Amino acid sequence: MNPPPEEALLQERRRATVFTSYQLKKAGWLELKYSLDALFAIALFIVCLPVLALAILAIKLTSRGPVFFKQRRVGENGQLFEILKLRTM
Repeated sequence: MNPPPEEALLQERRRATVFTSYQLKKAGWLELKYSLDALFAIALFIVCLPVLALAILAIKLTSRGPVFFKQRRVGENGQLFEILKLRTM
């Protein structure tokens, strides 16, 4: 015999636990995630470094002026920040 629909819904909610960031932080998972994110970013930067070096060299050889330019942008909560971009145009 199946439980009433309300009871089945409550049972499903109990099984499908959603973890909040507080619960993950308390368990130590956020520190692990941040560490893995940082390691992945560093590894990806190292892999992309030769391509970036070739782009910098091509920009420097084909045009005058700086390789990078700064651009002001609006970030979270309306705060301004500067971003460095390759001067490709």
